[in-house]
Amino acid sequence: MVYGPLAALEERSRRFGLPDLASLAAGAVDIPAAAVPLGAVSAEGGRAAAAAVLAAVADARAGRVVGLVTAPLHKESLRAAGHPWPGHTELLAEAAGVSDVAMMFVGGGLRVALLTIHRSLRSVPDAISRVETERIVRLVHRELPGLGAERRRIAVCGVNPHAGEHGLFGREDDDVLRPAVATLRGEGIEVTGPLPADTVFVRAAQGEFDAVVAAYHDQGLVPVKLLAFGRAVNVTLGLPFVRTSVDHGTAFDIAAAGTADPGSLLQAMALSVELTRRARTCVSSSGRHPHQFSGPDAAGPRVKIEGVTEDLLPILTRFHREVVLPDMQRLVGGLREELNGRFTALDGHFDAIYQRFDRLETEYQMIVAGLKRVEERLDRVEQRLDKMALKSELLELKVRVDALQGQVHLLEERLGA
Repeated sequence: MVYGPLAALEERSRRFGLPDLASLAAGAVDIPAAAVPLGAVSAEGGRAAAAAVLAAVADARAGRVVGLVTAPLHKESLRAAGHPWPGHTELLAEAAGVSDVAMMFVGGGLRVALLTIHRSLRSVPDAISRVETERIVRLVHRELPGLGAERRRIAVCGVNPHAGEHGLFGREDDDVLRPAVATLRGEGIEVTGPLPADTVFVRAAQGEFDAVVAAYHDQGLVPVKLLAFGRAVNVTLGLPFVRTSVDHGTAFDIAAAGTADPGSLLQAMALSVELTRRARTCVSSSGRHPHQFSGPDAAGPRVKIEGVTEDLLPILTRFHREVVLPDMQRLVGGLREELNGRFTALDGHFDAIYQRFDRLETEYQMIVAGLKRVEERLDRVEQRLDKMALKSELLELKVRVDALQGQVHLLEERLGA
């Protein structure tokens, strides 16, 4: 199915010598629009583009299509038409009635999700929070099996050079990202970070990680486009249907030249088919489905889930996402806070015990030092006692010597007489 102004599509087909829809056996949903100038910002172009996407989303939610492949939107034209969305991701989330979504790019051996999307670089640090980081990583963790990554090894990019270098180049990495990663690891998610962005993509491309969460738009898209520009695919995570898109913009500068490269669009179509089939396999084999949908599929019959009709499936899916999942997250959050409180109390008790041991060890050392001083004093006393005994013996010997000398004098006198 093709969504858009059919008059414009037919005119472009004739202009560039392309086959028409009838010869391709493709269905179409016409989006009536006034003439749109080629290669120029226009409110009518923005209105028609948004209307086409919204019509396709409505059909996806109703089960008439199973996935969306979108061409690029021109954001200035979208704004000129009076629409508030800065891009596809925000438009699709609102139209699908969900909020837990993220933008991911797949290509060049990388899967890169963005923590922040379309905002100025100056505003990025203020937009990054623990709550949003945890949400994005949980979503990536949940969606990775549907993208063919069962191990779900996730890396989180640092915001600042060298991931902040322990606060030397900024506090966001230590104060926001690192605690968020610790919380997620406590939930059993295999996530690492924050890691320096200048090396983490190399490690991911070499197979060490299954996905990378980048802090901002260009941090994540530069490595993907460097490795696979024109072949990479934009995937929206968290929608109740598959959605893929191209890795580039509208290229107004070559709009009428007939030189546009369709490579990324073809890759987006191929990945959409792959994700759709993989999601259907998950539904039929295990009951777990990363994307919810029902409707015709060129590769097989309509999905049948025991005990659930196709008309009811989208309702149950939305109930799960908007009621059950938030309640579970609040419950898990409450339990986590309670456990953290108890562990904090235990840490306090252990700290008190360790402090008492420290005091006892200090007292013991003081007693040992006192005993040494007593031993030294006793040694000195013994030495004094020994000296006194020697003096007494010397005096006695002197008396005896004097007596002997007196006797010798007497003997001398007698001999002289």
